[in-house]
Amino acid sequence: MADPIDELPTPPSRSDAPATFISRANAFIAALVNFVTQLNIVARAFNFNSTNSTSTTELTIGTGAKSLTVDDEKSYLPGQTVKIARTSDGTKWMLGDVTSYNSGTGALDVTVSKIQSSGTFTDWTITLSPTDSINDGDKGDISVSGAGSVWTIDNEAVTPAKQSPAAKTAKIQDIDASVSGNALTITINPTTLDFRSTTLTDGTPTTVNLDSAATLTVPSGATLGTANTVAARLAVLAINNAGTIEVAVTNLAGGNQLDETNLINTTTIGTGADSKTGVYSTTGRSSVAYRVVGYIDITEATAGTWAAAPTLVQGAGGNAVTALQSLGYSQTWQDMSGSRTHSTSYVNTTGRPIVVNIGVTASTGRLLAVDGVTVANCDGSGSAEFMSAVVPPGSTYSISGLATIITWAELR
Repeated sequence: MADPIDELPTPPSRSDAPATFISRANAFIAALVNFVTQLNIVARAFNFNSTNSTSTTELTIGTGAKSLTVDDEKSYLPGQTVKIARTSDGTKWMLGDVTSYNSGTGALDVTVSKIQSSGTFTDWTITLSPTDSINDGDKGDISVSGAGSVWTIDNEAVTPAKQSPAAKTAKIQDIDASVSGNALTITINPTTLDFRSTTLTDGTPTTVNLDSAATLTVPSGATLGTANTVAARLAVLAINNAGTIEVAVTNLAGGNQLDETNLINTTTIGTGADSKTGVYSTTGRSSVAYRVVGYIDITEATAGTWAAAPTLVQGAGGNAVTALQSLGYSQTWQDMSGSRTHSTSYVNTTGRPIVVNIGVTASTGRLLAVDGVTVANCDGSGSAEFMSAVVPPGSTYSISGLATIITWAELR
């Protein structure tokens, strides 16, 4: 404290003699002027020694240098770690170290190293926050170096394998999809992902942070191999471009290997992105690792004119995507005889593999084809014969020529 508060003189009392009362009253009142001055100094000192503040500076959540105006006469010092959190929503914040502070103007500069959520806001509360390392004085340092990396506790390296299973549980990824101007925009929101190594014989994962949302726009005219009025399921991929997460998309009907054990090549998205087997990104990439972060169910009246919003946007987490696509999962045998006929092509729009089992009688041979490839046939003996096939999502299937359909059942 810069100045002490002087002790006040004895105040007057009703028991004092008149002359004493007047003398003490005059001295006490005269001392109050200095007392008020000194009390204000103390109040300012207490305010200066505080580290809670607010700000209305417009900031976008993200890492790197941030400048904002906070209350003046605070005690922020370079090197202190502060949390800049939304006043109205504490789940949206930035964490970083103070680089400079002007106590006269309230100008505060912070280098942000960690964030949660995204967006641009003008209501902030700034407080001191613990750093990533703690020294207990007796038992050594406890430090954490990034998600999924090595921890050091009491000078002993603790690898992710020693962490509890709950610490490694996958979360549902945060993705968005929307249509505007006949274009489809796909977004992966801030997250942290582990990717396999680009060396297939190396099982060491690479951890990559996505600090701000990444987007991919599928322009009007690009069909991604979808068809008019036919439901499509689009896989949303995060690709690791040398430490930067980018968005890619592919039609699940294309049958691409998406088990994350392989590397993929992507093609630059454009109005000619019309292949259901293509994997598209803003810029084409070669031999990149990837993660399936979710999928989108969407049906357009005109393929490539992205006017109808998705009917489902599902972020991946655990085994949600793979389980829902498994043959037999939540599927039942259904009698389709009343809605199926020969020489007509049908499309598997369920988003999952189905099994087709057809019984016919015919005097000549008949074929069961999937995507134009013959997968089963009958010899046309005139007796009941059966043909069966697995039909991938998005594939077409049909039987050729005239035949009497005895039964047509599908596991779907």
